[in-house]
Amino acid sequence: MALLILPESEVLEVGPSGLESEVPPDPGMDLATLEVTSRRHEIAAADAAVEAASANVRLTRAARLPDVTATGGYKRQSDGFRGAFLGVAIPISLFNRSAGAVAGAEARVGAMETRLKLTRRQIDNDLRRAVETYESLKRRSDLLGDEELDASSDLLQIAQVAYDLGEMELLELLDAAGALRGARSADAQVKADLWTAYYNLERAMGGFDIAAEPSTTVPEIR
Repeated sequence: MALLILPESEVLEVGPSGLESEVPPDPGMDLATLEVTSRRHEIAAADAAVEAASANVRLTRAARLPDVTATGGYKRQSDGFRGAFLGVAIPISLFNRSAGAVAGAEARVGAMETRLKLTRRQIDNDLRRAVETYESLKRRSDLLGDEELDASSDLLQIAQVAYDLGEMELLELLDAAGALRGARSADAQVKADLWTAYYNLERAMGGFDIAAEPSTTVPEIR
């Protein structure tokens, strides 16, 4: 804590304790060229639905084919004639009752393909928003950096010295401490938002590669 030692030896806290400096690791990829990935479970589920519907069409079409029955054997007639015989039975459908089933199965394939396209579009929009948010916060974090914190800390140290020498009022010292507190609070908020955006980006992508996984725990914001 940045401390102000009062003449009466009382201790007054005028600044927060130091913050962790960890930021999320580099995702290890060009975010500008990211595309929808099949690692998203929504894409995998929609793909599976299309495959299942296509398989059902093939099965329904196969059911339309007539079952050919072949028979054969050796037969003795009542008039004394004997001989082998062979017969083939092919059912003839007077009404094509399976045409509707095939049409329905094909329509379901079309519906599942449309659903897959919509899912890809939604995920693409989700991914773009996640990338934009992460990059925006990353730039903001880079701009803040440690320079502003160092400048505010130096200002407070100078103010403490000036106050001890009687060259500065208590109110001015507290203003310097408030500036440091505000800088640290802003830095902590940006880092917290950046971690949130990082994991939201990981979710939108369906997961990072192993190399991009963070090796440290999320810093505690105090």
